[in-house]
Amino acid sequence: MTGIIKVTSISWIESSRLPHAGTSMLLGGAPVIGSWANRVAMGLVATSNPTPSKEIVTATFHAKKQFRALTYFELFPQFPNVPKKVVIDPSYTPPFDKSKIKTFLIHLAPIPEAATKYHNGEKSSLSSCIGGQLHPYSSIEIKEEFEIISSTLIKFRAGKETNDIGISDDVGSPVHVPWVWCEHVIAKRGSEYWLFAKGSKFPSHAWYINGKQVAISLQEQLVVSEKEIALSTGRPKNQPRSNANSDESKGTVANHEYALDGIKQLEADITQYIH
Repeated sequence: MTGIIKVTSISWIESSRLPHAGTSMLLGGAPVIGSWANRVAMGLVATSNPTPSKEIVTATFHAKKQFRALTYFELFPQFPNVPKKVVIDPSYTPPFDKSKIKTFLIHLAPIPEAATKYHNGEKSSLSSCIGGQLHPYSSIEIKEEFEIISSTLIKFRAGKETNDIGISDDVGSPVHVPWVWCEHVIAKRGSEYWLFAKGSKFPSHAWYINGKQVAISLQEQLVVSEKEIALSTGRPKNQPRSNANSDESKGTVANHEYALDGIKQLEADITQYIH
């Protein structure tokens, strides 16, 4: 390694993979005012994030609050397996943007006052960045010929305020918000450096080395349905919401209770972005 490696992951809700918040949301089922799935989907549309650029300055991007989760750390040549300046941020749900919703839909489903503010997300106590070994809850598979330099996992969800809006009488979701996640491993094979990455199927995720995007996973197209996994995976609302600060989940993150399943593992040779 001849220079500092700055590693960033970003998770966000991609608007292009959400339904259009117009007349089509009224078709094929109950009107918006009577359908919790439509109301939750409309909330996702209105709080979706801009697509991150292919090149970023992490500190500048971080300050704009337009993401659902972000991790960052630096690796230094003199400390090859010790991540420094680590950030594990579950971010925010941004304010409800009425400009993304057709006016008549807003009248059918009035927007709660609480939805007009930024609300903090939550990260599981299992989230961390470690050096020299695979994260104990990782779902990533690494072949023996690779030396693991670092392993980072953030398991996150919308915070209490956003969750309360979702299960309120105004919206009517029968479930709490689900757990979602993003992880990656930096590994070395000979003189090569590699990134291995996975994340939940929702939302979208991207990974950057020294500010340049090296891997991306856009969320699957969201379907407005009570069976849509992004809408229906959470713990039933008649049960207490789990405590993020004392997460006792076992096994790989993809198999945790009320967490979304993962995408296919991504692999990228990042040597060119380092030397």
